[in-house]
Amino acid sequence: MVKFTSMKNMKLRPYLLAILPFIFLLGYLALIIFKPGYIIVTDVTESLDVSKLYERYLYTYSDDIGESLAEKARIPLFYFIYSIFKLSFLDSSYFVKIKIVISYALSYFIFVYYTKKLLQSLFQNKDGEKPENNTDLSGFSLNGDTSNLSIKPKYNLLTNLKLEKILYKSAALGGFYYIINYWFTNRIVHFFLFLTSATLPAIFYYLHLFLFNRKQFRLKDLLIALILMVIFIPTPHTALFIAVIVAVYMLVEILHPKISLTEKVKGLLIISVFLLLTGLVSTFWLLPTVLSKSTPDAVLSETIVNLLSRYAPVENAVKLQGYWLTELQTYKVIDESNWIIHIQELTSYAPLILMVIAVILLFRKRKNTMALLIVLLFLIGLFLSSSSALSNSFYFFLMFKSPLKSIGWAFREYDKFGLLLAFIYSLSISIVTYISLKYKLFRSILVMSYILIIFFQFHFLNKVLNTSYIPQEVP
Repeated sequence: MVKFTSMKNMKLRPYLLAILPFIFLLGYLALIIFKPGYIIVTDVTESLDVSKLYERYLYTYSDDIGESLAEKARIPLFYFIYSIFKLSFLDSSYFVKIKIVISYALSYFIFVYYTKKLLQSLFQNKDGEKPENNTDLSGFSLNGDTSNLSIKPKYNLLTNLKLEKILYKSAALGGFYYIINYWFTNRIVHFFLFLTSATLPAIFYYLHLFLFNRKQFRLKDLLIALILMVIFIPTPHTALFIAVIVAVYMLVEILHPKISLTEKVKGLLIISVFLLLTGLVSTFWLLPTVLSKSTPDAVLSETIVNLLSRYAPVENAVKLQGYWLTELQTYKVIDESNWIIHIQELTSYAPLILMVIAVILLFRKRKNTMALLIVLLFLIGLFLSSSSALSNSFYFFLMFKSPLKSIGWAFREYDKFGLLLAFIYSLSISIVTYISLKYKLFRSILVMSYILIIFFQFHFLNKVLNTSYIPQEVP
């Protein structure tokens, strides 16, 4: 009985490793935002009574309502969140608070779940039970000969549990950075761009499955990916992010020298079916949008675009510090010149360095496809999220002169595309963690780097929450 309980506890450990970081963050959030009163800050603010909030998502399209596209598209997501709020039986002041917690929870757990699956498909053998380096456990070789057959299941189970622990630990560390980095903290106000942060890790995994790991592909995977797309595609930016990732994946597959023409056609066919079905089930908002004459309720100009990209030069975009409403001084731990500031400045480039290390390790382990995907998505994400002579000329043409200028407002704020960089950094942290946990020296360096990264990111999160998200009593 004791042995059974002990083994059961061992099975739970990987899941606890994945849950604990979020429990820590949830407890911290609760101390700040779950106080009496309303959270009142720009786009986060809702009406004092949300009992009829659903009406916003049902009104008809008209020429003077520029938000109609976004509101219609958010119907599934709104009712998902609103249902959870109603089940809590809390008053209207808690709607925004619950919305923030749900945004964090979905972004974190979806990242951890799908990154764990991605790491598993990348680094473990086909049976998913043996590690790459045939690690020896308790004196027993995983592929050696053992005369006592009765102990094989036990040590196979221990091996699997150890692998699960490493997978979840790696995914959780990347996931924790994913939800507390500078970009995410700045975008609480947009609920991480209305949960594109939750869509990205899942779709990234499924595209990898569809194109490069089709032996494990099942019809249910296509169905789950489709459901996620329908629920979490509430802004035009979501569609743009997915479009970028799909384009990069298809480019890598088409140019892949070891994939036959037949397999390439099969992959492209699966992606085409996926996108077609996504379009069909999204007709509830796509069709009215196409047929309506709704336009944005703001006049776009180069002056406005320059204002929105004022803090987004390449060096800031790399550090995820390009949000136009956050002055660069705000990110600093202290205002005066100090050695801590220099450490913080160096640490702000650590995610980029870890990404480079991840790419090198992937190439060394002959995971060239994933390495190339990371490099391409980083370069495209950096281009889209930064303000430079090249990106400005591209955006200004797109917004003011191209046939797409009618939807040019979607590109007005470059930093929104920083989510691509945040995701790539987080994925790279998980990859480096998974590989480095096998090497003591590398592991120690990684732990120190991670502690510094999280410290400075969390400090900024604490500053923003205590400045902007303290609930206010409303008479």
